[in-house]
Parts: sequence; C-alpha cells; structure tokens
Amino acid sequence: MSIAALGIVWLLGGGVIWLDRHSLLGGKRDRIAYSVLLAVCCLLSASLLFFSKLPGPTEWVDMLLKPIGSFLKP
Repeated sequence: MSIAALGIVWLLGGGVIWLDRHSLLGGKRDRIAYSVLLAVCCLLSASLLFFSKLPGPTEWVDMLLKPIGSFLKP
C-alpha cells in the first residue's frame, strides 16, 4: 500500500493511546501490557498493509485445528 495508509494506522494507534491515557496512569504492569499489545497490533496492521497476501486469523485457526478435526472424524 502506501505510506499514507501506514500513517493513518499509526495515527489511529496514537488516538487509542490518547483516549486511554487515564487508565495508563495505573501500575507499571498495566502500562507494559498495554504497550506490548498495542505494539503487536500496530505491527500486524502495518505488515498486512504491505504484505496483503499474509493469511488471516481464520486461516491460522483452521490450520491449527484441522489436525484435531481429522483426528476426531469417525
């Protein structure tokens, strides 16, 4: 995609931080967990912008559960 789309994703992430700034005033563990989750989400969204051929979450779940489903079939 384009740099503009990536900028929009990062601006939305910054908006989420700005809207949740009062809840981030809690403990250090809360800030670390929040920051890690937000960073993972931003990196995933950026990777999906640039590499749109990546499998989606439903394909990952299907890949993980397919062996269990074949095992349970009569």
